[in-house]
Formats: sequence, structure tokens, C-alpha cells
Amino acid sequence: MTNQNPYPISSLTKEDIPKVMDLYRSAILPVWLESGRDHNMEKVARTMEARLVLPDHSMFVVHDPKTKAVTGYLAWEKHEEHTSNHMIAHLRMILVDPEQQGTGLGRRLMEEFENSAKADNCTKILFDVVTGSPARQFYESLGFWHWSDYMEKKL
Repeated sequence: MTNQNPYPISSLTKEDIPKVMDLYRSAILPVWLESGRDHNMEKVARTMEARLVLPDHSMFVVHDPKTKAVTGYLAWEKHEEHTSNHMIAHLRMILVDPEQQGTGLGRRLMEEFENSAKADNCTKILFDVVTGSPARQFYESLGFWHWSDYMEKKL
């Protein structure tokens, strides 16, 4: 696929967090509200800020050069898999502005993630995708395969 989205990818800064929260509200919050999933916007912002200084967490953003809005965001963390010798790159969140979907931006973020994970000696990528999510086809087009279902129980 030709890269149609020329916006550069950079590391998240504290100043980016309010803009990422704007993207969060437009890109994922409507889906979560529709499905009844819990969310706490203040906690999300606090968690982003706290993870800025953690060595095993990485967060990337893409800014629209004209509006300075964040149009893409990806967060991942590194940890050792408890059942093997793999070092895991765990995708925590990827967001793409709904108006930018289909432009290659999500693919570019995932490529940056994979390259960063390889450079950090990770040997496997893992993440959950909610059953029935249209994003599953996107991930499969990047070579990921489905091996488990997302399960949840509120206590």
C-alpha cells in the first residue's frame, strides 16, 4: 500500500495529552458508549502522563501539520511473557481520527510500533481485539492472526 498520509510520527509529550483525549473522544468513546464499556477519561489522561516516564512504555502521536490536532495515537508496553522466553510488545491502544481512516495512517502507526518493538528486542506482539470489531480485518491484513477471544466479567 502506498503511504498516502505524510504526517510525521513522534513520541507523545505531556502537551499532547489533551489533544490525544480529543481524539479518544471522537475515535473510540462512541464505540465504548454503544457497547456499555466502562471508561474514565480522567484516569486515561492520568495514566498517559504517568507512563511518559516509564522505560517499558512507548507512545506515538501523529499531528495534522495545519491544525496541530492529533490524528493518530499508539501506545504499547514491553514485558516478559510468563509462559515462554518471549519478550512481548503489548499493544495497549491505537486510535486513528475517523476522518483519517483508510489513508494508511493506522498502517504507518503499526509499522512504527513493529520497528520500535524489534529495536527494543521484542520477539512477539500481543493485544486484544473485541470480538466482532471491524479492526480485526485491519490487523489480519498486517499479518496478525486471531487466537483468542476477548473475555470480561465485572465483579
